[in-house]
Amino acid sequence: MPLTIHSLHTAQGDVRDAYLGAWREIDAQDLRHPEGRQLHLAWTVDDVLHVVDVWDSAEQQQAFMRDLKPMLDRVRMETPEEPEVGEFLQVVRPPV
Repeated sequence: MPLTIHSLHTAQGDVRDAYLGAWREIDAQDLRHPEGRQLHLAWTVDDVLHVVDVWDSAEQQQAFMRDLKPMLDRVRMETPEEPEVGEFLQVVRPPV
């Protein structure tokens, strides 16, 4: 059963710049589409980055986080609290 993870991130400096810096590293290591991630959403509120990801399993998310953590450290982005984890129910989109 898929799970949804909501995490909050702060940065030493501009959180948007840190997020974009992390994506440059993610792309350089060809990790943009890790196995098991169905959806990635990100937005900022003031100086806090919010991220929601939908994963097929906790194990796949944890494997990706092992690769991602050193990148976040390099761009000086922190996760000050444990992410919220919940059961994924649905995404509602208009028809194409």
